[in-house]
Amino acid sequence: MAVEVTKLELLQSGGSIVRGGLWAVMVGLLTIGCGGPVSSNPQESTPVSQSNSSKNLSRQATSSDTPASQSTNSDSQESPEAATPPEANQTTQTVAQKDSSSSPTQATIEAFIPAGWQVAQQISGDLNGDRRQDAVLKLSRDGQFDLIVLLATSSGWQQLAHAPNLLLCGGCAGPLGTDQGGHIRIEIEDDVLLVKQIAGSRDAVQVVHRFWIDRPSGQLVLIGEDVNPYDRANGNEIRDSRNFLTGKRIIEEYRGNPDGGGKELIRTQTLTVSRQLQPIDAIDIEQVRSSAPELPGD
Repeated sequence: MAVEVTKLELLQSGGSIVRGGLWAVMVGLLTIGCGGPVSSNPQESTPVSQSNSSKNLSRQATSSDTPASQSTNSDSQESPEAATPPEANQTTQTVAQKDSSSSPTQATIEAFIPAGWQVAQQISGDLNGDRRQDAVLKLSRDGQFDLIVLLATSSGWQQLAHAPNLLLCGGCAGPLGTDQGGHIRIEIEDDVLLVKQIAGSRDAVQVVHRFWIDRPSGQLVLIGEDVNPYDRANGNEIRDSRNFLTGKRIIEEYRGNPDGGGKELIRTQTLTVSRQLQPIDAIDIEQVRSSAPELPGD
């Protein structure tokens, strides 16, 4: 009888082992299906990629929150390439879009000249790459000057731009200005319209503007600007060059040598400017002139 009981206990024990084995298999299958062990405490389950994610977030915070290294030289600033936003590196922006093809066409240039104004200077050159000779008119009236840009088309002349505030009046330019506009020079070079102006007396300034046609908008826009104040007596000069296509501004300060002649470069600054392209009709020469850096003393 004792032997029989022992056999029964063994059978029961074996059944428990079998049931236990089946339960272990089921748990294992559930574990594989869920992709990991099941825990009643969520904090005990740590994803493998969590540490990597933390490192990535740390790198992102470092790159966005830490300012770029700056030179200890107070005359040098962050390079335009580093300071320019990524979207600005992809394309320049124009203030407004305008389709010049909607402008009326006239058979003659004279049709665009307002009453009371005269042509003080007219230059020809290709501005839009169609191998036609476009026209730029410097108009004058009582010492005031205006600028009109015309495109030559197969059906006549078409106004591309009008810049009422770009040119200095004769009196506004000081002793270097004339009512005939001798202080203003206009050129076309490699599809670029150049407008050069001088003003002042002993302390003078030369301003050079560069314009070209922005293909997406069809506008004549400002791509470069030089504002160069200089002392006609001692030769001191500042050359302030602003490139709106690259967003780079370079200022060079020179000290003149009246006795020996020539100039000495004493300081250079590299800054940034906006890459938003301004149409020619938005440029105000008085504002540009007032932005000139101050000349060094004697």
